[in-house]
Amino acid sequence: MHPTEVLWTAVVGFLVVGTFGYVFSVYNGVVELKHRLGAAWAHLDAVLRERREAVTELCALWATPTEQAQGVQASLRAAVESVVVTRSLAERAHAERELGEAIARAIAIAAVDVTLADDAGFRELQQRFGTLEQRLQDRRRYHDDLVAIYNTRIVRVPEVWFARLMQLTPADPFRAAVVEREQPTLALQHSA
Repeated sequence: MHPTEVLWTAVVGFLVVGTFGYVFSVYNGVVELKHRLGAAWAHLDAVLRERREAVTELCALWATPTEQAQGVQASLRAAVESVVVTRSLAERAHAERELGEAIARAIAIAAVDVTLADDAGFRELQQRFGTLEQRLQDRRRYHDDLVAIYNTRIVRVPEVWFARLMQLTPADPFRAAVVEREQPTLALQHSA
């Protein structure tokens, strides 16, 4: 074989192997990102589920609830129910936000309830809700960051070709639609 033929064979071989390597690398990157996004959602959903379980514990703390506490318990149960029946991610994010607001109102009311204010179980649950909300913020931020990266990558060349082949669609971030954020007014009644 002539040295020029060997050189051209090596160059063509290198280009073919390099092209296949690049194509597989891009494909694997898209697949990996898709799975990381699924895992991020699973972690976020686990914390959301844990928060809903803590709501049940909060409602159970009121042994003989006042009329106001009964209203709070009803709003908490309604908020949990709305989370369970939602279909889309945007609806779920909105329902979870409303549940978080209901939890904040419930904790504020329970904190002034004479029977619960000094209860160790309530204080522990109050701390647990604080920890859960912190974890939720972290998980939401991580999930939404991955959504942004994923949505960018599936429309970029050459990833868009694989995204079309895999029938990938843009993912939704987990946040409620932008609405006016008003501070909830709390009507606290303290009965002596």
